[in-house]
Amino acid sequence: MSQVVSYEVRGSIGLIQMNNPPVNALSVNKGVVQGLLDAIKAGDHDPRVNAYLIIGAGKNFSGGADISEFGQPKSTGMATLADLLAYMDTVTKPIVAALSGPTMGGGFELALTCHYRLASATTIVALPEVKLGILPGAGGTQRLPRIIGAEQGLKVMTSGEFMSANQAQGLGVVDEIIEGDLLEGSLTWVKRNLKNNLPIARVSERSIEMSGDPKDFIDEAREVVLKKWRGYPAPGAIVNCVEAALTKPFKEGLQVERRNFEHLVSTEESKSLRHLFFSERQANKVVGLSKDVAPLQVNSIAVIGAGMMGAGIALVSAQAGIEVVLIDRDQAAADKGKAYTASYMDKGIARKKATPEKKEEMLARITATPDLDALKGCDLIIEAVFEDPAVKAEMTKKVEAVIPEDCIFASNTSTLPITDLARASTRAEQFIGIHFFSPVEKMLLVEIIKGAETGDRAVAKALDYVRQIRKTPIVVNDARFFYANRCIIPYINEGLRMVTEGVAPSLIDNAARQLGFPVGPLQLNDETSIDLG
Repeated sequence: MSQVVSYEVRGSIGLIQMNNPPVNALSVNKGVVQGLLDAIKAGDHDPRVNAYLIIGAGKNFSGGADISEFGQPKSTGMATLADLLAYMDTVTKPIVAALSGPTMGGGFELALTCHYRLASATTIVALPEVKLGILPGAGGTQRLPRIIGAEQGLKVMTSGEFMSANQAQGLGVVDEIIEGDLLEGSLTWVKRNLKNNLPIARVSERSIEMSGDPKDFIDEAREVVLKKWRGYPAPGAIVNCVEAALTKPFKEGLQVERRNFEHLVSTEESKSLRHLFFSERQANKVVGLSKDVAPLQVNSIAVIGAGMMGAGIALVSAQAGIEVVLIDRDQAAADKGKAYTASYMDKGIARKKATPEKKEEMLARITATPDLDALKGCDLIIEAVFEDPAVKAEMTKKVEAVIPEDCIFASNTSTLPITDLARASTRAEQFIGIHFFSPVEKMLLVEIIKGAETGDRAVAKALDYVRQIRKTPIVVNDARFFYANRCIIPYINEGLRMVTEGVAPSLIDNAARQLGFPVGPLQLNDETSIDLG
């Protein structure tokens, strides 16, 4: 065994634990994959062992392959993930996975190769490779459709969306959700079922059930991919692999998957998305930020201004379980902002992605009021009033007269320098910018802007809050337009310049979309309002 994988025998169970912090990545070069293979082989030759249990140390089963190893030579003599999973398909003793935390990518493919899957209630599973310009390359495209069907499998893989433990159990991915301690509960489950002669249940031996003609399904899927993804190669490659799962033996399907994976890894789209992945992780590390600032669990916030931006901030905060006080000039305006959440949840209910109970739970977290006294118990204030320095200055003074002296005050502004806005504050070290993008519930990026006098505590608290609402924060210095708008404005201006040169507007926006932009420069200018531009 390697240092990152431990193996011991508990009764008649070979217990295998991965311990490669922070997410138990299936690193080849660190020996995680080799360690798993060695442990399974050890149990294969041990007459005491009647079954295996694979679990992750810490909070995760496994977050997947080590992306930094893509395209890099593997250490001599080390097993690959494909080697491990191929061997697991020959094992004649039941293999059970105990899933916890985010179980993604190669980690989920490892679990799919096991014969049974148990999970903690908080587990989420996903095959998010499409977001990196690739596809599940360790049998995921062949195994998942054999469990949940071709239609549902294709949807999961081309969207990269997460499934909760309950959803995974409903689809047959998870056999049982373990309450309480996952390790002890899983060991008990295996022992109990071994008494009933727990059979080998290889996913690779299943057939795929689906309604309708497979050829019609694949043809339709290709049309949808062509229309939705506009030449982005990964979803189309996933369709190719699902077609192979439907029409070829399992081993031949794996070969199709491997060819498509190797092609995608070398594409410019995948290289760029992997660069972006590591850049986002680097952006979370703020140079010079004191490590002495204690983390903040935000329990309640106040949002000043219940317009489009304020209503969206209230929505995503309530989604994260945070109590929200939503303030506006009168009760009607505040109620209108709260109604945005109600409308959002109604759409989710119509699409069967939410329930009436969840809607009521969300709305109960939002208190809509014009009364500034309601701010007194809040951990964080986010001002989202009209983009005018005088209006923001007036509101800053009114709010600071009510809130505790140690409360962080954030301004949601897209262009106004934070240092200038902080002049209206008597606590400039606690004044910071938190710039959301519209629509707040869809846009993941959030800019955190340090003013000239903004202190470390304000930066740390803003970061904690943005991560708590599951957004991607970047910390930027204070300058007109900050970072994102400095990129966006030239993009919009170039589109407008092309219009004045006689280029048809539809050609401009279509060309931008073909290059991968979600919207063209002219549509973006219109949606953010031409007056604001």
